[in-house]
Amino acid sequence: MAWAFRHGLDREAVITDALRLPREERSAVIDELMRSLDDDEAPLDPAEREPLDAALARSQAQFRAGQGIRMDVVLAELAKR
Repeated sequence: MAWAFRHGLDREAVITDALRLPREERSAVIDELMRSLDDDEAPLDPAEREPLDAALARSQAQFRAGQGIRMDVVLAELAKR
């Protein structure tokens, strides 16, 4: 949309133009727009990924050591909120 605004188009003009496209092209536009919303398309860089991987490894180790929390306890805590 930023491109459209820089070129004097508003949201309605962009939508109107897009609706004039043939069905296959509209479908391709939809696919691109949906992919732009998908967080999985933007992988984390190693600096961002490292703490997440470490937290998952700690969690797995705790679970294997019998330090997990029973589901009924978790659900009870969630129900309080």
